[in-house]
Amino acid sequence: MKSTIEYTEAEFIALTTLAEKITDRFFRLIEAEQAREHTRASVDDTVVTAPATRVGVSEPSPDNDDKHEFDFKSNTGTKPTDLPIPTDTPIKPSASKVDLDSVAARGHQELAAFIEAWAKNLGVEGTEQPDRVEMMRGLSNGPSAGAVLMYLSNKGGLLHGIDAIINLEGGETEAQRRTRVNLIGSTMCQIGSIFFPDIAQMYEHVDIYRKRSKA
Repeated sequence: MKSTIEYTEAEFIALTTLAEKITDRFFRLIEAEQAREHTRASVDDTVVTAPATRVGVSEPSPDNDDKHEFDFKSNTGTKPTDLPIPTDTPIKPSASKVDLDSVAARGHQELAAFIEAWAKNLGVEGTEQPDRVEMMRGLSNGPSAGAVLMYLSNKGGLLHGIDAIINLEGGETEAQRRTRVNLIGSTMCQIGSIFFPDIAQMYEHVDIYRKRSKA
């Protein structure tokens, strides 16, 4: 059974007016969208796309489209291998092994002179002693500090470096010479720990003659 909805005249006019507004709004949206599409098409037709320009590469010629000539200078087709290589530019040499060896050799000479003064009356009571604190300060702050450390590094440590400098003196046994090496090294380590830590850190806390004695 169908039901019938009855409207008053005022209600009918209001509903009809609303339907007309909705319909009008719908068609306006359709027209606006069509106008936008037309505008996009017009812009696409008028835009001219500029060809991409690649720096250093010439465009292929109509007669030979499969070849590309590299142009690195004034569009002349010059290739990198054709460019002249300057030969008048001086090349600064890097530090070589010879340079490092020369520094170590100077360190050997400086340390030998230092040890000669350091060892004066060392361990001999009642004799005049050099100011070893000032000596170590001077070595630490002097221009030869780096060369001395380089020499000791090459030799394998403080005692090894001293051992290579100290020679047998008249009437001295090898055991006595080694005792002098250890005494010089230990006192240099003690004072150096305060005034020249870098050299103190190179002190070998082992008997460097142990393996040599067994051999």
